[in-house]
Amino acid sequence: MRQIGVLVTGEVASPGLRNLTALHPPLDALILSGGIKKTGSLRGVYIVRGARHIPLDIYSIITRGNSGIMALTE
Repeated sequence: MRQIGVLVTGEVASPGLRNLTALHPPLDALILSGGIKKTGSLRGVYIVRGARHIPLDIYSIITRGNSGIMALTE
């Protein structure tokens, strides 16, 4: 399985570069970074792919169990 580097920044416990497979969901990168801090927002998470900013509502995933979570790469 192909490994990719994912840069996790912002209000997470341990920001930095994480190595994951391309099929991992974005939540795995957040979990490996220690999760979102209390000062962060569950609704203010974005996946950045080039110039595109794709919003990811973590609150919706937690409350509704949204199974339509994308992989880290297209």
